[in-house]
Amino acid sequence: MELKKYKILWLDDKHEEMKPFKLQAKQLGIDLICFKSVDGLDELEKNYKIFDGILLDAKFFEREDDQSGSESIKALAKAKERIIQLPKKFNPFVFTGQSKLYNDDTFNMLFPNYYRKGNDDDVTQLFADLIREAENLEDTQIKHSHREVFELFSLGYLPREIGAQVLDLVKYPLPTTRVELKGMLVNIRSIHESCLVKLEEIGVIPDSHASLSDIVRHLSGNKTKENNYGPTTQEYQNDAIENLHKWVYYTTGKYIHNLKDANYNGYMISTYAVDSLRNGILELLLWFKQTYKENT
Repeated sequence: MELKKYKILWLDDKHEEMKPFKLQAKQLGIDLICFKSVDGLDELEKNYKIFDGILLDAKFFEREDDQSGSESIKALAKAKERIIQLPKKFNPFVFTGQSKLYNDDTFNMLFPNYYRKGNDDDVTQLFADLIREAENLEDTQIKHSHREVFELFSLGYLPREIGAQVLDLVKYPLPTTRVELKGMLVNIRSIHESCLVKLEEIGVIPDSHASLSDIVRHLSGNKTKENNYGPTTQEYQNDAIENLHKWVYYTTGKYIHNLKDANYNGYMISTYAVDSLRNGILELLLWFKQTYKENT
């Protein structure tokens, strides 16, 4: 069975010195995104959707290039307050070697389940608890059930922000109002356009802003009548993927811009078609993943 992956934000001023801990985490499928300072909380607030858990030390800096960090219950309390304000509900863990905090009543009230550095039993329990808490998050469950798609973002093929968009696309129910419909269609279109931009960056297509007909023609090998409709350049897709590009692009565009009652006698695209578009963009993401890998 393939190892499940978990993305954990870790704030610790000494994280660079803890290579054995990082290695042990990696062996368990835990990807530690490390910061020395509260800059990590800024990153969390911007991209909280992509994280599966949070780990804090009792000591971290005010900024990444600072060297005057000190343990502070007040700083920890502020960090916890920022975390609990997030729309996504995390249970932050503390992993510290500041022994003087172990018997501090305020510290124990804020973080009753802390873990001690240098204690093998605590480290083992910490990893188990991080995974258990992550597994309870709906977002984590979605990423694991769509593992092949979300690997795109852990591999760095597409930006993490697009990963958050894909998560929303899978997570939220099919639309029941025109406003919800437009929001989902815009999301699908945006994900598709992000793939095209990245394909231009790696040289698979010449121009991501060209017409879709030119883009799909290029991806299909620039077939010509003179060549008996055979490819004249490298083929990157088959007919099924070509049709998916057209279905996703033209259908989302048509209904994004034509949702007024005056258009189509007020017809609203059905949830069957929206679900097809959603599954279609997921299929295109898998195609993109293979294409990216083969051309970089």
